[in-house]
Amino acid sequence: MLSKLAVAEIASEQFNHQLAQWRRQLVFLRSQLFFNGRVLSGPAPWPDKLQRIQSRAKSDALALAYDSSDMRMQFYEQTLEKIDEPWSAPWCSALLSSRGACLDGLLELGRECS
Repeated sequence: MLSKLAVAEIASEQFNHQLAQWRRQLVFLRSQLFFNGRVLSGPAPWPDKLQRIQSRAKSDALALAYDSSDMRMQFYEQTLEKIDEPWSAPWCSALLSSRGACLDGLLELGRECS
């Protein structure tokens, strides 16, 4: 059973993790907003503008997913390490292997899209 202190620490870390996630999403949205505005106000033909916007949106979305998934996996690992239960050890090892597979998959997807 988790102590009240451990539960409070996990809740605090979860809140900090969520704040960091929101900051990353805000940076992504701000980047998209200014880039799209700059491209749309340019002199290029519309098909070229839309192609540039689509290409940038794909790469930014993949970068956001990569950064977010790594941070999320770290949070899950830290949380599972604090839980001193017999069932948490297999979950930790499964999480480590899935973390690498997830990040490798996102990297491969980024290479295919570029």
